Amino acid sequence: MNLIPRLSNQAEFTFELSLVEGTNGFNGSLSLPSIISDISTLPIYVADGFSTSDIGQTITKVISGMTLPILEELKMESQEYPNLLLPWPRRQFLALSARSSFPTHLRALQLYHWVFMEAELLECLYSLPRLEGLAISDHQLTTDGGVNQLLLTDSLFSQLTAAPESPYPVPCLRFLGCFKLSLVQFDDQVYLDFLVSRLGPRHPVAVPFENRVYWLPEHHRELDPKVAARIEKLRGENAVVFSYAEAYAG
Repeated sequence: MNLIPRLSNQAEFTFELSLVEGTNGFNGSLSLPSIISDISTLPIYVADGFSTSDIGQTITKVISGMTLPILEELKMESQEYPNLLLPWPRRQFLALSARSSFPTHLRALQLYHWVFMEAELLECLYSLPRLEGLAISDHQLTTDGGVNQLLLTDSLFSQLTAAPESPYPVPCLRFLGCFKLSLVQFDDQVYLDFLVSRLGPRHPVAVPFENRVYWLPEHHRELDPKVAARIEKLRGENAVVFSYAEAYAG
């Protein structure tokens, strides 16, 4: 952690959290220094060794000690799902965002295998008006654990639909991805309305909107033919970049 403040915005830094083999749990005594760093990209990966309560305390300490005044891309991911659920550190993230002035410069946010409600996600997104890229995932209960949680829903797509007459989150959004998995339980017309709304005057067609949805094999379904045809037409006009395919492992 002491190295981070000395890194320039050109440096590539990855932060991975894991408990050392043989450690007898997490005793809550972890002490981390407060840091201010000019890094522009920060991936945080949670690896093995933690319980859900352990990682909640650890992430809270890590986030609470950071100030990142020019950060442009933030990725936070559990590599142990479904064995490890990550509780969303709502209060600490919003404090980090305010402390680091994220509303003025954070452009990309990837949140994989964090458990939060739609309202918590929207609260986060409303606070990030410069955000251009967002990647999230649904969750599926498995024999190894996990939780059934839908994020890519009609409700979320409706909230993200651009509405010039009223405020809406992430007005600069140019990319929405679900790389890990989607349970594909949304209405195709609601989804299309969202997609088309993001092609307005604020975003010239010269800069296509990119959306990638990756589904688990058991949840595959074809899109509504009329919706699929409209998306294909938009692709032909270079208005959108669109992927709808089976999720890769990992």
